Amino acid sequence: MDLIVKNTNQINEPCFAQITERFYDNYRGYWQAHGFLFIGFIFAIFCDAASTTYFLTVYKLGPEAELHPIFRWGIETHGPYIGPLLCAYLKLVAGLVVSIYLRGRLATLVLTGTIIISLCAAWYNIWGLGHDCIKVAITDFLSIYS
Repeated sequence: MDLIVKNTNQINEPCFAQITERFYDNYRGYWQAHGFLFIGFIFAIFCDAASTTYFLTVYKLGPEAELHPIFRWGIETHGPYIGPLLCAYLKLVAGLVVSIYLRGRLATLVLTGTIIISLCAAWYNIWGLGHDCIKVAITDFLSIYS
């Protein structure tokens, strides 16, 4: 009996072709439909990165204080200045690819959700860390789900 081994390292050509075709089809007209929202996305991502650098340097907290795993990795490997900027760039590229691929309502939902979360994180990094009542509320909230 002959054993046939299938090479699983090859990309499924029809599936890959469908994905790239959808991506290119969705890219046409993307900036007219979502350009303004994407500018807000860029602003929010870099506000979060700048505020992360702020709380790491002002409050002298280490990388373990960062909740986002990609930002934590960037801070651990590249420091408190370059790390958040590098990770913001990675989030920017990921958000662009996902929002182009999804397009329409889902892209709007992804971009809007990311804008809200990133701006809340930026607000907390700058103003929320200094207030004990906010720390207690968030710690209580996180302890419920951990």
